[in-house]
Amino acid sequence: MSLYKTVYNFFARLKAIKTELLLISLLIGFAMFYEKLNFYFKPKLPEVNQFGEQHGVFSEDQLSNYNGLVEDKLYLAVLGSVFDVSKGAKYYAKGGSYHYFVGKDGSRALVTGDFTDESENKDNVIDLS
Repeated sequence: MSLYKTVYNFFARLKAIKTELLLISLLIGFAMFYEKLNFYFKPKLPEVNQFGEQHGVFSEDQLSNYNGLVEDKLYLAVLGSVFDVSKGAKYYAKGGSYHYFVGKDGSRALVTGDFTDESENKDNVIDLS
């Protein structure tokens, strides 16, 4: 085989490999672009906590039972949504740094930073913006 044919075959194979690599790169790039678009535009569903047999609305008295002292579960509310924070008992149990929020709606305290407000108006969040 002549040197010319050898060089020609090498470049022919290189051209085929470059074409395949280009196609593979384009496919990978398209897949990454598609995933990025899906990440930003796909609707995200909130994680829903199930509260066993108790569904619906908690009264202030019912919610106050879930402070770790009366009931073992730890619930806190923010703007009326109740969250089970029992997995973070290290932080939310009595003596923990966030125990103030457990068993009540802590929306006003979270917004204002006033953790000593125990007035009648503490659950009113209409004036907060």
